[in-house]
Amino acid sequence: MYYGICDGALFYFSNEAREFCDSSVHSFVDPGQEVYLFLVVFLSLFGLSGIGLIFFRLKSLKTKKADTSEVLSRESALFTGAVVLSAAAFLNVVGTLANYF
Repeated sequence: MYYGICDGALFYFSNEAREFCDSSVHSFVDPGQEVYLFLVVFLSLFGLSGIGLIFFRLKSLKTKKADTSEVLSRESALFTGAVVLSAAAFLNVVGTLANYF
């Protein structure tokens, strides 16, 4: 229910922002190419450093295979929860941005 309320609020305010975009305080500001370049470089730096650290520790991150006879173990429940939360976040973003496509 909470996600529905947040999604509805984001939908409402995104439509309000589109209707009043000419009178917005931020409507006259064009950040320029430098800001977008900085954003791409910043996100790439953190993304690539995270992937690099995973590859750096890859040998120590591998574990021995354990006998997992349980269908719903702690790890599979954690994985399932992460997948459900990621899917909910993805659907929330897609639903919010659907007005702009």
